[in-house]
Amino acid sequence: MVLQATETVAAYTDEAVRGVFEALHPVLPPGVPQFAPAHPELRHFPADASRFRG
Repeated sequence: MVLQATETVAAYTDEAVRGVFEALHPVLPPGVPQFAPAHPELRHFPADASRFRG
């Protein structure tokens, strides 16, 4: 399964990342995602989904 949040990769801004997190936070596991130094190209929203209030 693929979730496409924006029309282009270039349009996947921090705002788009936040929008995806806001939409999916009810089904995400609890805890703050950790930055993966081995994959610096990956983007994440550093918030605990179980405590997110928008």
